[in-house]
Amino acid sequence: MSCLDTLPPTAAQGVVIPPNIRDADRAALDQHVAEIRQLHKRAVGGILEIGRRLVECKKLVATGIGCRGSTSSLDGMKGPPSGS
Repeated sequence: MSCLDTLPPTAAQGVVIPPNIRDADRAALDQHVAEIRQLHKRAVGGILEIGRRLVECKKLVATGIGCRGSTSSLDGMKGPPSGS
């Protein structure tokens, strides 16, 4: 069984593996899938860590412990305006 065979239907949509694919190519595909999954886990972990740190910054600024102007350095990280 290949890593590609274990993907959930939503993740596997559009992935078509020809029946005559060589074993070496299947092994390469399996390696790519494993690497993509690791990158995904790291990305999710990084996003969660950014959120945790932003919450901590907000607490520090709200309690007056933070430096003046601290919020201005976070302004660029607010994301796109609502409705865009």
